[in-house]
Amino acid sequence: AGGHYVMGDDGIGIDNRSVELHVVGNIFATGNASDRRFKRNVRPYAGSMLDLVDRLRTVDYEYRTEEFPKEAFPSTTQTGFIAQELEQLVPNAVFDRADGYKGVDYGKVTPVLVAALQELRREVEQLKTERDELRAEVTRYEAMEARLTRLEALLDPPTNDSTDTVPVNTEK
Repeated sequence: AGGHYVMGDDGIGIDNRSVELHVVGNIFATGNASDRRFKRNVRPYAGSMLDLVDRLRTVDYEYRTEEFPKEAFPSTTQTGFIAQELEQLVPNAVFDRADGYKGVDYGKVTPVLVAALQELRREVEQLKTERDELRAEVTRYEAMEARLTRLEALLDPPTNDSTDTVPVNTEK
């Protein structure tokens, strides 16, 4: 009700566009077919996603709204990536617009972030296991130290001043 059905070149809320569909405002879009049946050569990413994410540079910025009024950029501070920098690390998340500028498909960064979180989770679980093993080892060492202290006390009883002297038999 009250919505638009769009196929092909169109714009909503803007007259001059630089992409196939340009909408000023919030949208819900479909079209990212992700069904396994559409895909082949599916394999896990070979490198460390944590290392990749660590190299991503997240920035705060303001758009140059006065210089690009037809873009209808928001006037508030934004957080995101610089397309040219992101393209070096996650090339499939960056696209070339028809006007020569670059854009970022932030949805394509999501799998990278999810994989990095999964990798981080595995590392945290491994560290927890190692920590628990070290705690158990410390407990064993503390028990052995307490036992050693008791054994030393049995072998070398404390000296008492009254027993330090050995009675000498002076009777002959």
